[in-house]
Amino acid sequence: MLNYDEKPNFMKSQRISHGMMCQIKLDISTLSEEGYTMIEGTRDARLFQKINMREFPSISNFLGESTQVSDGDFMLIIECAGRPDKIRPGPRWSSYDVYDVLVHGVVRQIFRHNITSLIPCP
Repeated sequence: MLNYDEKPNFMKSQRISHGMMCQIKLDISTLSEEGYTMIEGTRDARLFQKINMREFPSISNFLGESTQVSDGDFMLIIECAGRPDKIRPGPRWSSYDVYDVLVHGVVRQIFRHNITSLIPCP
């Protein structure tokens, strides 16, 4: 049964763990439902070394070096780095969980909001 109070999101019901291959999701999802910037850019976006979890949402959400990524690029989940301090606990807010990922040979961080196509690695 759908909860009509929130937009359906298959990712909320799927567990993400280290070693999973995933894809970057950029199609119409650069902003959260609440209007916060979840990734910098649109068609060609950039992932950064760190997401500022102490200050998010702010004007300095993304820190360090960046790597250009595109919709559908593959990445390997390393670990869950946590959730920004200003975001409430609970499954409703899981799209704000931050993950360390290996993408294009470097480690970057990404919000769960922009992760799709989970493929468990053997």
